[in-house]
Amino acid sequence: MVSLKQELSRLFELRWGEPLQYLSLGRFDQQASTKLHLDGGPERSLLMLGYEPTEVASELLIADYTACARRLGISPAAFMVDHNPMFQAAESVLEDDILRINDWAEDRCRIVVINNSCVPENHPRFTAGVLHGAHILKPDPTKRRVINSTMLVPGAQDEERTAGSVHEFLTTDAISGAITL
Repeated sequence: MVSLKQELSRLFELRWGEPLQYLSLGRFDQQASTKLHLDGGPERSLLMLGYEPTEVASELLIADYTACARRLGISPAAFMVDHNPMFQAAESVLEDDILRINDWAEDRCRIVVINNSCVPENHPRFTAGVLHGAHILKPDPTKRRVINSTMLVPGAQDEERTAGSVHEFLTTDAISGAITL
């Protein structure tokens, strides 16, 4: 994940003139389903999730709320105010815009990069993001379902301050929640 972040940052800087930096790094054991949502982050952000092998079956949900907002004639930001699935029953509005990924190999590592942004559709340097959620098909508290999570944002990075957090992220298997930088 760290190598992928470095390459994404290099490409982002070539294209947009600024690198990507870590906003947070963390590791958690998720056994509960989550509603479709954006992770807390700035207007322009990417979420990189690294799924460790598990015996807990799940499906990843990705919803293009920007396309839904366009059909409703509102901005992505207005959609999040008026139809945020975390607070309202909005899945029926999003039904045609949900991709369910349920056939991935749970017994292997997987990395997913999600555009977590909430920017206007005509933003000059970023595209509006997508919502994501998880549906745990067969919860099993005797098993682990570990997800490594990093939030990436555009901007210069304090390499010295970040190095310790990245080292901790790479060398521990403790379930620690998020390390905010």
